[in-house]
Amino acid sequence: MSTYQGVFVGNIQIIERDMSGRVLQSHRASNVMTSGGLVLIATYLGMVPAFAQAAPVPPSYIDIGTSTTPVGRFWTTVPGKTFRTAIAGREVIGASVIYHAYLTDSANAGNVVGTYGLIAGGLVAGAGDTLFAVANEQTPFTKTPNSTVSLDWTLTVSGVVS
Repeated sequence: MSTYQGVFVGNIQIIERDMSGRVLQSHRASNVMTSGGLVLIATYLGMVPAFAQAAPVPPSYIDIGTSTTPVGRFWTTVPGKTFRTAIAGREVIGASVIYHAYLTDSANAGNVVGTYGLIAGGLVAGAGDTLFAVANEQTPFTKTPNSTVSLDWTLTVSGVVS
């Protein structure tokens, strides 16, 4: 009998540009799937068609926080959250989903960027939010009003049959 060991793996690519579009910095950070994100996936997979309209909300926002504490699987919020930005687009490529978001020149200006959180919830943080995945900024930086930041978060279903 075969067994399947699967995980959701992911990373976030961060590109900061000056106002002329020149790249100031570009790098990737690996994410940790939170227990809340895994429960959300299990809930979705366990739904029967008659209750599909009650399916969990997919990730719709990215939170930015100042914390540089190493991320934890049981986190429920982004520590030191200073900003929430909407996911502007999604791409499904094979077994991956890429979430695209963007920080304008004025968004989160003056704040340290230390942690990112992929959020299933609403624009205003609330009790119905699920921190789906979380990642630390490898090189925390202060977002200035003279730059923009693009965020591309990729989640991939990966597994091994043994």
